[in-house]
Amino acid sequence: MSLNKNTRISNYLWLIPFFVFFSVYFILNIWFRSGTLSMPNLMGKNLIDATKICSASQLPIQIALIKQDTELPQSTVIHQIPAPEKTIKERQTVYLAITEKPALKTTPHCIGLSRDQIKQNLTPLQLKPKFYEINYPYPIDHCFCQWPAPNSPIKTKTVICYIAKKAKKQCIWPDFTNKTLNEVEQQLEQYDIKIKTDITPNDRYTYYVIDQQPTAGAIIDISHPEQITAHLQINRKKTYHSG
Repeated sequence: MSLNKNTRISNYLWLIPFFVFFSVYFILNIWFRSGTLSMPNLMGKNLIDATKICSASQLPIQIALIKQDTELPQSTVIHQIPAPEKTIKERQTVYLAITEKPALKTTPHCIGLSRDQIKQNLTPLQLKPKFYEINYPYPIDHCFCQWPAPNSPIKTKTVICYIAKKAKKQCIWPDFTNKTLNEVEQQLEQYDIKIKTDITPNDRYTYYVIDQQPTAGAIIDISHPEQITAHLQINRKKTYHSG
C-alpha cells in the first residue's frame, strides 16, 4: 500500500518545476505590474501645456503628425492617441498631431534689377511694383532700394521700388552785380550759357551789371546749358584811354 502511494506521488513530481515557475511569474507580475490611469484630454492645448500634463503622469510624448493650419495657433494639439479618458498604463507613449503655421512667402530681391526684370519676378507672386524715380548715383532705371526689404514676409500686394534716374547738374547761380560785362561773359562762356543785355556794347565804355535774372542764389539746372539765358541789366561808364 505504501509502495503504491509513493509511486503515485513520484508520478507528479515532474510538475513541481512548472508550478514553481508559474507561481514566481504571477507573484512578480503582480509585484511589478504597472498601474493604470485615465488618459488626460490634451485636445486644443498647446504642445508646452500638453507636455507638462503628460510629464506629471510620466507619459512620454511623440509627435506623430504636424499639420499646417492658418487659423489655429502654432503647436495646437488636434489629435491624440490614446483618446481622452481611455484607461492606459503608466509610462505609455502618447502620440500627438499638432498644427503649424504655413511658411509665409517672402519678398523677392529687386535691388539691382531693371523695371522689366522686377515686373517679371513679381507677376508670378501676384505682386504689383510701384516705382519712384529719384536722383541717385546708381545705374539708370535700376532699383537701388525697396520696401518691403528682400526676403521679408509678404504682408502687402505692393512692392515699392526706388529707381535711379539721371542726376541733374545743378548749381547756385552767382551774383554778377558790380562785375564787368567782360568778366561775366568769360565766366559763363565756359558753360556755353548765352547772355542777353539791354544795351549794345561800345568800346568807349566799360559796362557793369546792376541787375540780373536768374537772381543770385537761385538753384539752376545746367544739364542743358543751351536752354539757359542770363538776362543782365547794364550800366555803363566811359573808358578813358591814355595818349
